[in-house]
Amino acid sequence: MRLFELTEKFGDKSELQLELDDFADQVKARNGLKQFWVFDSGNGVIELSMILVDKDKQKQGAGSGAMRDLCEYADDRGLIIKLIPGVKDTGHGTSSRSRLIKFYKRFGFVENKGRNMDYAIGAGRMIRYPQ
Repeated sequence: MRLFELTEKFGDKSELQLELDDFADQVKARNGLKQFWVFDSGNGVIELSMILVDKDKQKQGAGSGAMRDLCEYADDRGLIIKLIPGVKDTGHGTSSRSRLIKFYKRFGFVENKGRNMDYAIGAGRMIRYPQ
């Protein structure tokens, strides 16, 4: 069972989560994505949990379009975005974690590590502050 299904079953969704659900559906349709999941993590932070582009649509700008939409949405609302770059998964077309880190950095994400690590966000994640 997915997180949003658990939320529906066991508790009310936040107002932001309801808005995020609608936004995710629009982004998914506009960019031809197979999956696009964004969640309200609370305290002005949203988490990109899944972005999945069909193999036949990869390398055509769908993922970049979705990321531009997400960054614009978050910037307009003053929200922080966090995510965990995926690991290699040929079933979903993920080639490498390092490639994904480079991809997310193009959109202003930074790795949450080192001396300036935000422990509330968590290790291994990338974060993007509103711009």
